[in-house]
Amino acid sequence: SEDQQRSVLDEVARTLEEGGELDIIEFRKIDFGPGPPVDIRIKEEDVDALVTSHGFEKIGRADVGDYNYLTRYRKRA
Repeated sequence: SEDQQRSVLDEVARTLEEGGELDIIEFRKIDFGPGPPVDIRIKEEDVDALVTSHGFEKIGRADVGDYNYLTRYRKRA
């Protein structure tokens, strides 16, 4: 749930040192391929908005195969 996502990021932001990095791998929000049901997958833009609202800046992204993406963030000072 969104509350759980926020709670996890609150704890990551609390415990990660300034300049520390957070990598997230997520399934693309597409209707085919392996992975969880599409209705619980998270769009990259939504991951970005959630993570940056917790004091992180996006530092990179990459495709991970055909069905996943990786986003990288650094905790701001």
